Amino acid sequence: MLFRSRAILNGFGIPLTMRITPSLMNTAAGAFVLRFLDALTDWERQRITDVLMSPMLRISPEDEPCIDAFPLIARRANVLRGRASWEKALDLLESALAAGNGAGSRPMVPLQQALTLLRSRFNRIAAAADMLPESAPPRQQAAALDAVLDALGLEQAAAALPNSEEAQQEYEAVSVLRGLLQEIAGVARSSLPMKGTAFVHLLHEAMMDARLPALPGTCPGVVCCSLDQLRGESFEHVFIGGLNEGVFPRPAPINAVYADPDIRRLRKQGLPLPHRNEHAFRERLAFHHALCAAEQHLTLLWRKQDWDGRDLLPSPFLVDIEDMFSRH
Repeated sequence: MLFRSRAILNGFGIPLTMRITPSLMNTAAGAFVLRFLDALTDWERQRITDVLMSPMLRISPEDEPCIDAFPLIARRANVLRGRASWEKALDLLESALAAGNGAGSRPMVPLQQALTLLRSRFNRIAAAADMLPESAPPRQQAAALDAVLDALGLEQAAAALPNSEEAQQEYEAVSVLRGLLQEIAGVARSSLPMKGTAFVHLLHEAMMDARLPALPGTCPGVVCCSLDQLRGESFEHVFIGGLNEGVFPRPAPINAVYADPDIRRLRKQGLPLPHRNEHAFRERLAFHHALCAAEQHLTLLWRKQDWDGRDLLPSPFLVDIEDMFSRH
């Protein structure tokens, strides 16, 4: 997302300075790997179709019309979920097309050509899935996933992206992912087998902390930074997004050792243990600094619904601001 924002702004001649080092989760390569691993849990039609259509499987310009037909083919194959169901449905559809019974009256693209491409890409991810053990020690799981990256050709797909800057960054993301897998393999001392789903959860947590090298920036222009980095800064226009309940203020860290009464007792005895009240104060102070960074115009943004259409609540800080203005 950060790379795409930079590319969009650069397209309008607006330079962008990145003060945040993007996490592996914020890259197309990282998101694709997790989407691929999640899709293998049930081979659900929409999940698999999304993987098959991803540019991280490398899409040539002449293949784009065929790629766009993948959802139609998946629906026509009447597949719902399951690898065996996919394979059987594609076999039946290929037989029907060979017999001249499935082309339809007005196909957008030659259906046989699109089906051939879909089957080829499906076979690629199926072969990659066979390389992943259902249960194995973390070291073996990491090595297998590293081999899958080769089988899927992620570096080649990243290098082939049309935007050169995005291509460079996604290529770097694949490199960081490989380094992360090597790190997991190096620190994993347990030889006990781990289920594939547990390894995916471990990888997800590690990818949230893994960072890419800082992007070079140009000033003046648009500055993209974290809320904490606005302290002591000043800009004519400030846009603060993501102000939803549970997102900001950020939840207080959980102390897995001491309960709140124990923390209060130990603090009275002189031990400087952090308390939830201090976290709430720091969050409010960070928000105050962010508001003060705006010299002329301040825009506060929050989401009204999540991806499933469920209503989301604004941050309590926004509620406080609304109450303040309603009283004046």
